[in-house]
Amino acid sequence: MVKNNPNSQSNVNNTQTSKKAIKPIAIKLTNTADSWKTTQQNKRLLSSSSNSQPDSIISPQTHKNKLFKTTNRYEILAQNENENNSDNPGLCTKLIELIGVDNFNCKSTIDRLKIQTKHPESYRATIQLLKENKAEYHTYQLKEDKPLRVVIRNPHPSTKTETIKEELLFRDFDIRQVTNVLHKNSKIPLLLFFIDLEPVEKSKEIVLLQNLLHTKVKVEEPYKSKAISQCTNCQDYDHTQNYCGYFPRCVRYGTNHPSAACPNSREHSPKCALCANIQRTATTQVFK
Repeated sequence: MVKNNPNSQSNVNNTQTSKKAIKPIAIKLTNTADSWKTTQQNKRLLSSSSNSQPDSIISPQTHKNKLFKTTNRYEILAQNENENNSDNPGLCTKLIELIGVDNFNCKSTIDRLKIQTKHPESYRATIQLLKENKAEYHTYQLKEDKPLRVVIRNPHPSTKTETIKEELLFRDFDIRQVTNVLHKNSKIPLLLFFIDLEPVEKSKEIVLLQNLLHTKVKVEEPYKSKAISQCTNCQDYDHTQNYCGYFPRCVRYGTNHPSAACPNSREHSPKCALCANIQRTATTQVFK
């Protein structure tokens, strides 16, 4: 982990600006022989007044030694943190050579190293470096790559998505994808269509649309999901499969293979990939 100079105010301002623009990259750390480990003192530092003898008229023979010594009850937490908190300075050296010394910041947690780049070009170069070295990591979609999604109500489900896309393209909207929304349980097509547009200024005008293919429509923003995203590749939370660089784990048995290529039969007892609990899977929504 590259430590920033605490006296430098510019590093703090650059870090706050970069967090708003570029998504972070979290890398899983492993302890190796050449890893750098942080060390902490297990004992509390005593003040100078505690170590020096007080000026008193009382004879020093009247003082009695302590019969027992108290220990730091938080010592075990510091030991566990030291065991897992490791960093690879070689990675920071490669990033400096690749994207420059002022184009990224690192933050170390218990088991991961968080890299925050300042430019999209630095972000893509870092991802390419991690892929070439087969590192375990996860990241998030860049804001400039994320499409503008809206919902169009009232078109009949029998309307082909290609027909809707061609009509919107004819009206000078840059469309990425059109998807018919299905019912959550019955999977019946609904009178709703997701429209993914390019993140440009023209795309914002689609909210003014009132007629489409001779049908009165209403354009709305989609509801934000309150569910926590779960990766279908490694079964971990807070990221998705498209931005996951971890090894695959089976959702039903927790073994190191993709869920779609699971060689085990359904007769075997499931095992959670996250907590290793028997008789349950990593997600209760997949196998019921």
